Amino acid sequence: MKPDITLEIIDEAGVGQGGASAVAAGLLHPFSPKCGIIWRGEECLEVTKELIREVQGFLDGASSHETVVSCDSLFRPIVTEQNEEIYRKAVEKRPDLVQWATLKDGRLMQREQQDKAEGGSDGILIKDGLAVDTIVFLRGLWKLICSRDGATRSWRRMSVRSLSTLRELDAAFDVVCLCNGVGMRYINGMAGLLDGSSLSFVRGQTLEYDTSGRELHAALLCGEWVVPRHDGKAIGGATKEYSQDDLDAPPDAAKAEALLAPKLKRIYAPLSDLPVTGCTSGVRVLSPRTHHGRIPTAGRVKHLPSGEGDDAGLNNVWLMTALGARGLLWAPWLGRCLAEAILSQDETILPDEVALLLSVGVGLCLCVDMSHSHADIITGETISNCKDLWPESAGDLTVCWSDCAKDIQSVKCPSLITDWRHTFVKSSFRTDTQGCPAEMRRYVCLPETKLGAECSSRPKKSMAPGDQCYTECNEGSCDETLLKEGERFDFTKITKVDACDVGYRLLCHVREHPVLPAAKRRVIRSKGPSKSTIEA
Repeated sequence: MKPDITLEIIDEAGVGQGGASAVAAGLLHPFSPKCGIIWRGEECLEVTKELIREVQGFLDGASSHETVVSCDSLFRPIVTEQNEEIYRKAVEKRPDLVQWATLKDGRLMQREQQDKAEGGSDGILIKDGLAVDTIVFLRGLWKLICSRDGATRSWRRMSVRSLSTLRELDAAFDVVCLCNGVGMRYINGMAGLLDGSSLSFVRGQTLEYDTSGRELHAALLCGEWVVPRHDGKAIGGATKEYSQDDLDAPPDAAKAEALLAPKLKRIYAPLSDLPVTGCTSGVRVLSPRTHHGRIPTAGRVKHLPSGEGDDAGLNNVWLMTALGARGLLWAPWLGRCLAEAILSQDETILPDEVALLLSVGVGLCLCVDMSHSHADIITGETISNCKDLWPESAGDLTVCWSDCAKDIQSVKCPSLITDWRHTFVKSSFRTDTQGCPAEMRRYVCLPETKLGAECSSRPKKSMAPGDQCYTECNEGSCDETLLKEGERFDFTKITKVDACDVGYRLLCHVREHPVLPAAKRRVIRSKGPSKSTIEA
């Protein structure tokens, strides 16, 4: 950092007290759920570990008793046959990063080969994996920054809720950098700030367990996770709640326990006997899935949406967001790249992949008050063509143009670009003729959440022929208590990219024609060979 820089952080919460960072698990490793290396994973891991060492060194030098690393062992247990096969391939491919291990009595034993130990849980040790106390880390990092000579640093407790406030900051500072995650959703009028991107917001809740007397000496990860802390507690999480109506809801321990407890106990069985002592929640911001997976987005903001009586462009506003569940891994490295780009005023320093999401067609971000109708919130901002979107990238906030059609009755909104929770509906409230032959135009395709998409949201005895829903991840059967009398399920196993971190969901269909009791069946032969029908 240049010595003549004045740095001011504007946040309505204190250091380490706000947003998802304050309730994060702090797991640090470079792997995807299927044990592939994620985008820039190894490179970012080294930068983050370097920063952790620097912060810990500062805390030690200041005679602080705080420890940044809460656990220096990260273990992925075998829960399913699919896990076992994935881990075997990982050990063969990257023995420098993973190794067979067994968890027994809360402690890890490393092994040269898989050896199913009696009374233990087999899996793999991620050799460079850590669990970090994110609150200690963030507070220590801020103290380290403030300790350096030659610059002014301050933390102003203030919320930014409107574009006018943002423009005032733009006028008052040489550079403004937005790194507020889900906070963008609460800035009135932010629709279209990320031209051509499609963000989604996912709420995650975690449970706190009292592990006194059953101490755990390794962080565990297999879809969900369990992380020990220094205070004799462990936290487990996280739920994945996609309802936009619940993003601001306070933590709900009963709901979190119902969703999480069965999954967490598969990872660490002793949790069955341990009391839940707390619950927290946070909201993650996710980018669309690309061929790199979900990656952050960063770059210079060229303009703000109009609508507040000011159509002027911005002086020097930059953005970094959509770090998802990988903020600890990506933020130090990408933050360094962004700082260099800002100081040199050279956006090309940023990786092409993250800058691409600011301008290439993967939907329209509608970070706005979702109580408004679509007609209210779509203004003059750029909308992408549906055919240009990544497969399964579209969610609650995505709007796109259909192919050219003579009338709305001829419009077909594509289904392949939506995730498993959504579908597209066509609308004629706005049309466009760009790229269309004479007498043809494009219509808007709007996202619509499938009612009852998850079986757990369905009332008992409510599902009729033609209805369908998705189970929780890795549930082996459809819940027949949801069926109306006389109905039966067919099911399809799905492994769509957005369905589960690890494993699959079942798509449960209610048969279009109920299976009648045998006593009521009558088979009528037709004149043709081997043809029959069943009627009551």
